[in-house]
Amino acid sequence: LLHYSPNPKSHLLGLPCWEILVNERTSERVNDIRSTHLRGLDIKLKPSSRSGYNFLVNGSLHKFHNCGEHNADQFTFQKLIQSIDSLQDVFSINPSECFIHGLEIGVNILLPYSPIRVLKNIVCYRSRPFMQINKRDARKGLKCALSQYSVKIYDKARQSSQECGNVLRFEVSVDKMQLLSKYEIHTMADLQNDKKVYRLIELLKETLGGIIWTDTNANLKKLCDRELKQWLYYSNPKTWQALGKYQRIRAIKKWKDLLSKHGQSINLQPLLISTWNMLFAENEAEKAQPFYQCLKSNEAENPQPFYQLEEQIEAQNPATILPLVWTVKRLRKEDKN
Repeated sequence: LLHYSPNPKSHLLGLPCWEILVNERTSERVNDIRSTHLRGLDIKLKPSSRSGYNFLVNGSLHKFHNCGEHNADQFTFQKLIQSIDSLQDVFSINPSECFIHGLEIGVNILLPYSPIRVLKNIVCYRSRPFMQINKRDARKGLKCALSQYSVKIYDKARQSSQECGNVLRFEVSVDKMQLLSKYEIHTMADLQNDKKVYRLIELLKETLGGIIWTDTNANLKKLCDRELKQWLYYSNPKTWQALGKYQRIRAIKKWKDLLSKHGQSINLQPLLISTWNMLFAENEAEKAQPFYQCLKSNEAENPQPFYQLEEQIEAQNPATILPLVWTVKRLRKEDKN
């Protein structure tokens, strides 16, 4: 998120949470960048070249709602609204003036089996191979990076170290907002519009439909020599890399026919859609027992801002709204050099 404050004496300067870097020898500031970490969000306040300040926020609104502890439970649309309202209360910023420069859209899908079964049967995404998210642990999940976005699919329990059961995380990480232009999502205020946000299921469905699957549990002894060669051919990610667009369309049809005849393809679409619909249900999602029951306190479910600012958005006079407190981090001399 990026919020531009044109006021050189912005109320944001008065927040008591900022840290600055100073030189250990001289105790002078290294730069004028202020930073803080709040409930899983990395926040910076940087002087703008246009005068005023750029207020930048990176991180997970889901984790922010859970006080920075985790994002392994179900993040409903109502919780998204609460998170945005909380940010607005804490920093006194207008959501319609907070522009989105990157967005991760995903769901935590509760499976009737281990997520490793899904991960083992992924061949590639369209013509692109998946890479391990963690090179030392293949069970954590896979990622396919493209020019405008990335596709991630992983074992949420293993990734988050939370006892949340067989939860598969499927997400699309958008790096270029051009990809979301047809959804008309540009600012944080757009994320408060249920109609706009609900339509993002189209992107998830389209992306999920682009994954090529295999069946590692299929009994290959039942295949004839020609079918076995085809099976091994289509189960190889390098095969799909070499195919053009129209070649890939024909190959997908042949592969699906062979897979349905001798194996069983993974079908996550129904679980994806039902999970997404549950997140937008006003009453049912709140009444249903969540599959994650390990929250440490009620604060994670009903986060309250740690303080309230005055209603006025920008300071008109050079007065500080709140006492300015700096947490100083000293740099060694060689670090500065």
